[in-house]
Parts: sequence; C-alpha cells; structure tokens
Amino acid sequence: MEELVIKSKTDTKKIMIIFHGYGANKEDFLPVAEAFSQNIDYMQINIPDGIEKSGHPNGYQWFSLCGNTLDDDNMAFHKNEHIIRNYIAGILNENEISAEDLIFVGFSHGAMLSLILGLKLGVSHIISFCGVLLDPKIKSRNPNTKIIMVHGRNDKVVPVDLMFSSIEALRHSNLNISVVISESAAHYIDERMMMAAIEFLTEDENG
Repeated sequence: MEELVIKSKTDTKKIMIIFHGYGANKEDFLPVAEAFSQNIDYMQINIPDGIEKSGHPNGYQWFSLCGNTLDDDNMAFHKNEHIIRNYIAGILNENEISAEDLIFVGFSHGAMLSLILGLKLGVSHIISFCGVLLDPKIKSRNPNTKIIMVHGRNDKVVPVDLMFSSIEALRHSNLNISVVISESAAHYIDERMMMAAIEFLTEDENG
C-alpha cells in the first residue's frame, strides 16, 4: 500500500497508524498526522492509502461498505483482513517492535478497522473518530489496550447512538475507555475532538 511516513523527532517509542475514512486518501489525513506529530515527539506516524479504490475520485476504502448491517460490514472486513495484517506485519518487522507499541487512529470507516483489528492485535492505544465497533463480541488480546471514542453529537453518517452501543460492548471486556462528545460537530474532526485525542496520549505518557 502507498503511504506517507512522518518520522519521530526523538527515539521512536511508538508507531501510530492512521486509517482514513471511506473515499479519502492518505493526503487527506496529513493535517491530522501533523497535529499529533507537533505534540508528541516520540512517535512515528504512518498514513496508508486504503487497499481498494472507492467510488470517489482519488479515494480508497479498506473494505466494501455495500452491506446493510454491521454484520455485513464485518464480513467484508474479514475478506480483506489478511492484506491489512500483512501491511502491519511489515511495519513491525521493519521497526523491530511488537503490536503493543502500536497506536491505531481511524476516522469513520477507518475507525471501524482501528477498533476491531486493534483489539485483535492488542495494540497500545486506539483512537476512534466517529467510529463504531463492527463485532460486539470481539475480545481484546491485550487487557491494557486503552481506547478513546471521539464523536460529533450531530453526526448523521454514523449516529452517536451507534457509538454508545459500541461502548457498552467494549465495557463488557473491562477495557479502559474514554469518551468525548463534541456538541457542535457532525461527521468530521473538529478542534475539540483533535485536542481530546492528543491529550489522551500525552496525559497517559506523563502518568
């Protein structure tokens, strides 16, 4: 997969992978990556393009969203899961790190991916912007995985009620979950949401 990489400013402790939304591409999420990079020195950031072309010009998808239910979307994810896993394995091997040193960030379609695969791999942190959990029965490989669910109250594409349903499922696994709602935002990342995600990581690092 094509990708953009922002190197860490100091010794690399973590690698963040940002998964864009449906119909977007890696360049669209460069401002998000730069905001993280400006505030966190120890993190390399990789922004890949999705693995399939979508119906949008210059846009990609991680898996098909042609289904009518989350179960349909989950089945579509499983069809492409091995490709995404191979990409992540390449990052782990190249940098000689483990999955516990990964941070997954996703928006909408990419947040669906970040949540389900992040739990399966047991990554360090998962940041879900406007996301939903595809499989409510999924269990985390790593009980120390920390998650923040960040959502716009006025989101009509992925309604906030779907996020709350996901949180209920995640809390059955006794995971550490933070929730931030931007009252004025719809289906996008506003400044409040971005700052909440940065604070989620920096406050954890500072103890």
